[in-house]
Amino acid sequence: MKLVKILNLNLILLGLLLIFGLLFFIYKETPTHLSKNLTPDTNTPTWKIYKDREYKFALRYPPNFTVKQPYGKGDIRIMKNLETYYLITISELSGYIMVKEKPTPISVLSLKDQLILQLKQRCPHSSPESVIWKSIDIGGVRGLQASYSDDECIKQYLPWSIVIKNNFCYSIQLIKGSINEYNQILSTFKFIKNEEGVNESK
Repeated sequence: MKLVKILNLNLILLGLLLIFGLLFFIYKETPTHLSKNLTPDTNTPTWKIYKDREYKFALRYPPNFTVKQPYGKGDIRIMKNLETYYLITISELSGYIMVKEKPTPISVLSLKDQLILQLKQRCPHSSPESVIWKSIDIGGVRGLQASYSDDECIKQYLPWSIVIKNNFCYSIQLIKGSINEYNQILSTFKFIKNEEGVNESK
């Protein structure tokens, strides 16, 4: 009888340990910045507007920033005091990449594979398995965001969002700004129709 009570007590303790262990794992895997509401405030009437007529998109950015293209078209930097805070890069989905020792057109890669490819270029010794992925809307098109990783190398590049439209890959990175401001900028991103004229920031 005493042995049965001890066994029952041990089973109860083991069950409690398993429950607490599971709760700890779930809490650990949910980063604090993701538990906040990530629906950005799109009410940004005082923000400047950047329009890129070649790549057919527009977005808003804070008034104390400037937009520069120091490395040419397809590399748009939202800067303050000559430092890049947010980076938008646009690349055409052309060419091939080796996948499992076979040349594969870049255009057939999924959004996740596109982003993993870019992360591996920056962190060749890191595993993308630690990345938390989030499906998001970018300019009315389904995009993907690598929002968090506990890998020391990878997490310095996150959050990082991409979307594909008209055979172009649009990549939006937070470099040193705030996550809230990044999400606000991302929420204002939209694709525009063909318009004449040069790129403008106003």
